[in-house]
This record gives sequence, C-alpha cells and structure tokens, in this order.
Amino acid sequence: MNMYVRWFAVLALIVGLVTALFLMAPEPQKKLGQGDTAIPVTLPDLQGNMHSLVKGDVMLLHFWATWCTPCRAEIPSMIKVYDKFKDSGLNILAVSTDQNGDDIRDFIDMYHINFQVVRDVDMVVANRYAITGYPETYIIDRNGVIQKHIIGPAPWEDANMQAWLKQLLQQKPKRTEQSTAAVRQPGA
Repeated sequence: MNMYVRWFAVLALIVGLVTALFLMAPEPQKKLGQGDTAIPVTLPDLQGNMHSLVKGDVMLLHFWATWCTPCRAEIPSMIKVYDKFKDSGLNILAVSTDQNGDDIRDFIDMYHINFQVVRDVDMVVANRYAITGYPETYIIDRNGVIQKHIIGPAPWEDANMQAWLKQLLQQKPKRTEQSTAAVRQPGA
C-alpha cells in the first residue's frame, strides 16, 4: 500500500508541475489581419541604425530570408512597385531573420534593393506578428491599420494590386483628437 501512495504522490507532483508550466506559458500570438492595428516595430539595419514603421506612410512590412526561394523571386517586382509608388508615400520595411549579416548584405547588393532592410535575428518581431513562413507581408495604411496580410509572394506588378495600392495611397490619414491636440496653441 505504501508503494501506491508514493506513486500517487509522484503522479500528483508531475500533474501539478505540468499544470503550473501550462498556466505560466505565454499566450500564443494572435495572427493579425485586416482591420487590426499594426504592432510597433523598431529594428536595426546592418549598420546598427534603428528603423521603425513610418507613421503617415503606407507601409509594406515584409518578412523574408536570403535562403528563401520565393523571396528571391518576389524581390524584383517589389523593387519595381516601390520605385513606382515611393514618391506617393509607399514605404517598405523589409525584415530579415537571417543570422549572418554578410548574407543579407550580399542579397541587397545582388538585387540592388533600394528600400529599408532591417534585421530580426532573434525573431522577436516575427514572433509578435506570428510569422509562419517566408515571405509574408502586411500592408499597413497611413493610420497604422493592417489592410492586407499576404502569405507567400505577392503579385506586386499585377494591375489590380497596383490599382488597389494607388487607391490606398490616395487616402489621407485620419485626424484624431490626439493628433490635433499637438497643433493647438496654449490657451486657445
């Protein structure tokens, strides 16, 4: 009988530990989608300078890696859409999760990337956005709201995609009480 009590105590201890670990585990990240507010991003480039999402611009928050074949195929069309719309307020923050900075630098040079590339070596931002593969892109409007989430390579040169982006770029940021408070004069 004493042996059964010991086994029961061990089993109860194991169940208690597993339950405690389960309760202490962080909640899984919810996959963000259309209508959700973008999570703030601040990451370093290859020189260590910090970059964030640009408020007031339409942002492509693009997650990729140098070893990703679909990423390699997508980059030339992404560069073309950036060149076409950058003067209208389109901005790209390309988040690489590669460990080796030289691989990223070689990739940038090979494809002549002219938009901002940052590093997320520890995948902190990729995990916050619940990225499951590469490439993945969030299109964020001028108000910081996600308008589209694209898993896989996007058809950047497609006429419908470009018409949609042009329409998004034509929208003005919404003024909020908080944004107008900054321009009010004291005592007004």
